[in-house]
Amino acid sequence: MVAYIFIFLVLLIFLFLLKDRLITKISFKNIFRKKTQTFLILLGTMIGTSFIIGAMGINDTYNNFVNTNIEKFYYKIDAVVNVDGIEQDKVDEALSKIKQDIEDENILPVYYKMYPVLKEGQIQQLNFSDITNVAVFGFPFEKYKNSEFYNEIYSEPLGPNQAIITQDLADNLEVKVGDVIQILDSANVATILFPNKYEIRDIINSKGLLNYRGRNSESQRGAVILNERKAANLLRATGSKPNQYLINLDDFENQEQIFAEIESLEESIDGLSVVFPKKRQREMLSSGEISAIFLALSSFSFLAGGILMISIYSMLMNQRKKEMGVLRAIGFKKDKIRRMIFFEGVFYNLFSVPLGLISGYLLSRFTFEQISGFSESLSNFELFSYFPQINEFFVRPESFIISGIAGFLIPTIFIYFYSYNVSNMNIVNAIKGIKQESKSRTKTYLAGYLIISLLVSWLLNFNYSVIYFLISTFSLLLPLIFKKLMDKKIFINIVYFAVFLSTILIPSEDYIFIGAKSFVMIISSVVIFLYDFDFIILGIKKLLNIFKINKAIVNISTSYPSKKKGDVSLIIILYSIVLFLIVISTIIPNIQRTQMNRSRDELFAGFDGAVINIPVPLLSTKSDKSQIKEIKYVEEAANFYYVPSTLVNADNEYFPLMIGSDEFFDVNNIKVKEKMDYMKNMSDREVWQEIKNNPNYIAFPESINNSLKEKVKVGQEIEIGKLNATFSMTERPELSENVEMKIPFTVAAIIPEVINTITMGPIVSDNFEGYSQFIQGSFNGQIFTLQENYNRKELENVFKQNKYFFVLVDDLVNFGLNATEGVFSIINSFLYFGLIVGVVGLAITFIKSIDLRTSAIGMLKAIGFKNKMVFESFFIEYSIMIFLAILSGLLSGIIGSYNIYAVFIGEAMPFIIPWMNLIYIAIGLYAVSIASIIIPLYNTTKIQAAESMRVED
Repeated sequence: MVAYIFIFLVLLIFLFLLKDRLITKISFKNIFRKKTQTFLILLGTMIGTSFIIGAMGINDTYNNFVNTNIEKFYYKIDAVVNVDGIEQDKVDEALSKIKQDIEDENILPVYYKMYPVLKEGQIQQLNFSDITNVAVFGFPFEKYKNSEFYNEIYSEPLGPNQAIITQDLADNLEVKVGDVIQILDSANVATILFPNKYEIRDIINSKGLLNYRGRNSESQRGAVILNERKAANLLRATGSKPNQYLINLDDFENQEQIFAEIESLEESIDGLSVVFPKKRQREMLSSGEISAIFLALSSFSFLAGGILMISIYSMLMNQRKKEMGVLRAIGFKKDKIRRMIFFEGVFYNLFSVPLGLISGYLLSRFTFEQISGFSESLSNFELFSYFPQINEFFVRPESFIISGIAGFLIPTIFIYFYSYNVSNMNIVNAIKGIKQESKSRTKTYLAGYLIISLLVSWLLNFNYSVIYFLISTFSLLLPLIFKKLMDKKIFINIVYFAVFLSTILIPSEDYIFIGAKSFVMIISSVVIFLYDFDFIILGIKKLLNIFKINKAIVNISTSYPSKKKGDVSLIIILYSIVLFLIVISTIIPNIQRTQMNRSRDELFAGFDGAVINIPVPLLSTKSDKSQIKEIKYVEEAANFYYVPSTLVNADNEYFPLMIGSDEFFDVNNIKVKEKMDYMKNMSDREVWQEIKNNPNYIAFPESINNSLKEKVKVGQEIEIGKLNATFSMTERPELSENVEMKIPFTVAAIIPEVINTITMGPIVSDNFEGYSQFIQGSFNGQIFTLQENYNRKELENVFKQNKYFFVLVDDLVNFGLNATEGVFSIINSFLYFGLIVGVVGLAITFIKSIDLRTSAIGMLKAIGFKNKMVFESFFIEYSIMIFLAILSGLLSGIIGSYNIYAVFIGEAMPFIIPWMNLIYIAIGLYAVSIASIIIPLYNTTKIQAAESMRVED
């Protein structure tokens, strides 16, 4: 619809161009009359359009990433119905309800389960590091063999001892067609001695069964497809009942209705569960922090592009006022003046918009290279080889069209309305450059704003973020709507500061509200600066007088910003938006980086790594702290046990009880939040020694305590009951509700939330009575500290030789740092684009303003100003504007960062501002901005007075 309206408007404009050929010719010649001016306007509009296409590219690239990942892991699977353990009659009855709308071939019954898979011969070595957990599938091929949809999987039935595997699994196991793989059923010890063997008949590029690997198994490294009967046997399915149904809705228009029908199945049958993987993945990837940041970047980039174009054309209109006044004086009518200005703007747009689209695309594509580097480096982590990767720059054809329309319409609409203002000016005022006194239109402005506000609020369902934005904007526009309020300095300042403070004091609830507050913050800070500009200038003058700068230079340098607040405000807002984004992408990554480094000592409670003993029959490894301590580079080692437990009489509250040996209590650095009265003067280390020396003392985590209906208190006596657990390598442990034994403990301390560390539950010493019986069948291992300069590779080889499954805290921290840096390199790559385009845009704006004031420079030289004095006055003037813009950008960026921090991070880590980094950024931006105008300013000051004051015909 928008495209059709745009085409209609363009055709209408061309009809007007053809109708009035004389004005069209004059307008066309005008754009080539002043080459420098033409170049600056074309370049400014081009850069503005580049901002817009870059913004569209950000969103398109991210959305393409979302859709690619959905295609990668789910392909044609829109819904998964899990019927494990449900009678087939009930399943058939439930499915019959949706089969009225879906064809049989769109519902695929499958046998699915996760199993360890190895290359033939490896299973006898009992080497845990060689085992790969993957999805194993089977489905009734004979029933669906004539369907083109399922021919993508395989075209011929599989034999009983044949398998099809995915390419990534083949690469991981280093196997090829004809080789044999073994599937281990960890719940059946016999498969260790007599493993199930399958010859690889084919290797497919799909990620699984139609790219499906099972629910929440995107990170698994492959899939295996077996003969239907073999898969049913592995699953031990009674009566050959499949445990999942995969549903495809690609060809159905009424998908939402069918989704609702499928979802209703959960309510009709107990135990039946439904997942919509594509929908869930899309919601997961297209929401949250990263999506919010991409949305903010694109929105502010789009906004910056529009402001740049308006700023450029505003200067053009101001420059043309005198010329239009002369034309009016020699007989040109208002409507011809208006059309001349409008047509001239149209011609500028026709040349600049295509160039802007091309340059914006190429520049944003160039900056995207950092993302590809991150994604490739991240995928090198084997454990995270399926981490979603943004590795393809993508811009939709529709985005080019939308960007072109926006790049054309924004300046065109502005010129159209501004041309009325210019054509209606008094002839004498226009020629002399005197500001036209505008008529008071309070009622018109107020009615217009209210109508637009109500319309926008209604279209956006009265979103509170929009309402906040509209109310704040109205408050900032008060002096413009009600002219009489302009001189009420105290009242207006109170209103402006109240709006600014609202961006700090009103809590943010989501990223949309953060975006609205950020924009209001930027505008309000700029408006405050400009409204109180006279006071600021007074302070600046006194500061400059300290350095004994010529008063005439100071007065000239402050006169233009005081007179032309509208043009100055556009420059400062544009600069502030660019700096706002830079500050946010500096502070937030710094917080994440700092927290990652701090979390090193928290992850394993001050230890450097852990060895895990897997409690699976015949595969369980056995190690002890004494063995680990003998390994080179290991300084100290402690045994730990996780025992599935419950708080007796606490309504089924389950948690892992952590039992540690003495070394754990000697080394751990876990903070203590509350402690028994007699421990009040003890340090945390002394409290842990008390718990070690008193076997029936227990440290209780705050996170578990908060989940209890009745919280435990320090000094309270409680009973911990042991639960029986059956461990499997591919599934979560199955817990029995029967308590096997009970041990009384006294709560000695409450420790802060420990959900991100190895200490996942209450902590006790291994010295309590009944300890040896209590730890039977537990999940256990050792945690250890390392020498500072340990050899990572050498240590890894020792662990592998002993067949230990180990984790080093440095690996986790380094991955976290890489992931954090990588995610923000995505942001920074687009930020570089915005920074480059923004600085160029600002330079163009400054250069254009210098060009606009050539005659003023000639006048200064005519009254005795030397080249140096003219240069210094302009240098100080632009320094003042840049300083105010930097102050506004830094202030809004810091507050905006805090708003993001408060919503997405909160108390998990402290809010830290990297002041030195921000100072370097501010100095760098000032230097780049000033450097961009020095040469054109220097050249302009060398023009002779007579030449610069000459008015061209």
